Amino acid sequence: MLETVCVLSRRSAQAWSPQLPTVAICIRDVGSPPFQLSPAIRETLHLSFDDIASRFANQVLMTRQQARDVRVFLDHHARLPETKAVLVCCEAGVSRSAAVAQFAVERYHAELFGQQDLGGANPWVLRLMREPVWRSTLARVAGWGRGMLDRVVRDQRITNARDSVSPAAKAAHPSGEATSPAASAAQQARQSPQPRPTKEGAGSGVMRHGQVFE
Repeated sequence: MLETVCVLSRRSAQAWSPQLPTVAICIRDVGSPPFQLSPAIRETLHLSFDDIASRFANQVLMTRQQARDVRVFLDHHARLPETKAVLVCCEAGVSRSAAVAQFAVERYHAELFGQQDLGGANPWVLRLMREPVWRSTLARVAGWGRGMLDRVVRDQRITNARDSVSPAAKAAHPSGEATSPAASAAQQARQSPQPRPTKEGAGSGVMRHGQVFE
């Protein structure tokens, strides 16, 4: 269960020793060497992309697959009672790591370690991290809209069907409810007099003690 989020630069992270059971997410520049963290870190997710918010020259943006990898990593450890904290670090500990930390604080209601400022969070990274939440919200709104549209179309069809009833049918049914030919025939059959039982052997059935047996 993730309770604490810590954001550090590369230099600080490599010198830091956790006091709680901790996992780490390390974000390095493309071409930079991996982080060397304390052996006390239980598990580490290594990512490599540049600190940019839009395409620029030969630099590399964070991908949606990398954002999914971060969410899967965090969701997995958030379900484990033995995991208490997550360390998020990048080269400067200001932009990319702040965006991932902001997402973790929002999603898991974790506390930010120390008096750290997340105001410099990379907007592109934060957008990708939040993207599934936006998509699920839009899907719910779209589903609600389709349901409302279906009900409006159905009500309009019922109204059009009522308005299309002929004056003769309305006169025959003052209540305003028109019946189909099959329903009218069935109603007439119910209202017509029923034939009385015939004597034994005179009809298609045999009447015995008030019952007819075929």
